[in-house]
Amino acid sequence: MFVPTRLACFAVAFALLAAAFVLLVRGGYVALPAAPWLGAAGSASVGVVLVARAVGDFRYVGFFKRVRGSRFAVLDSRLFSPLCLALGASSLWVALC
Repeated sequence: MFVPTRLACFAVAFALLAAAFVLLVRGGYVALPAAPWLGAAGSASVGVVLVARAVGDFRYVGFFKRVRGSRFAVLDSRLFSPLCLALGASSLWVALC
């Protein structure tokens, strides 16, 4: 489909790091002197984004993709989409607790 640049890889890594930080704040492991609803809203947002990634765009990524012959598609079906679904569901659970 495409070959991501180093900048795109670093952007995804930074987004995952930011999501982990939000979840640590919501879990009470990191104190943040901001509004308490910020942790809940942030972790719910992380969960929604990850579940949406697991569902996919109905063409190249996600459980409901149509293009299935590439190496990425096989890895996406076996590893990436289930991982995103599990992380998304866990994030939503943290948001509700």
